[in-house]
Amino acid sequence: MSAQASHESPVTPGFLHVLNTRVNLMNRPLIALIPLMFLKGCGESEQSALQKQFLLQSAPKSLSAISRVRKTLKKDEAPKSIEVALEGKIYAGKENEPWEPGRAAFFLTYFGGHDGESDHDPFECGYCSSTIEDYRAFVQFRDSAGNVIGIDSRELLNVKEKQNVIVKGTATLDPSGEEVLIDGTGIYIPKK
Repeated sequence: MSAQASHESPVTPGFLHVLNTRVNLMNRPLIALIPLMFLKGCGESEQSALQKQFLLQSAPKSLSAISRVRKTLKKDEAPKSIEVALEGKIYAGKENEPWEPGRAAFFLTYFGGHDGESDHDPFECGYCSSTIEDYRAFVQFRDSAGNVIGIDSRELLNVKEKQNVIVKGTATLDPSGEEVLIDGTGIYIPKK
């Protein structure tokens, strides 16, 4: 046997190409599944991190009324935004859903009544419903890029319709200058 013959492979280059193609094709489905195995786990840890960021362990001390915040922002020399803590229920009236589905956004409605009662539905009161903007604010929770978080509030914050909450954040007015918008930085959910 010559030295050259001992180094030659009995496998032809064409066969190696076919073999590599078969091996690559067989492994592709498995390789493609590897990121999917971790997808649920990544989403859960992202959600947990957001919950830690937004869920407050204690109630903010100084609360503002939505009507007072709206009046302050509507003044001629008013600041464009103010830091607030607002108390209310996640609610938008009997006919409307308070949620923006699939996003961390909802309507917050103040339920304080004319005589101090705490369960006064402003949507059902003739006087209050005519000035509903004084009782309602739209709350959004944003990610670090400034986008509204793409996880439904009910899932992210574990909240439900008509639940009492206190939202802390930055208040502004919508482009029409009528509705109060809150970029939420925290939410406190009172224990029952």
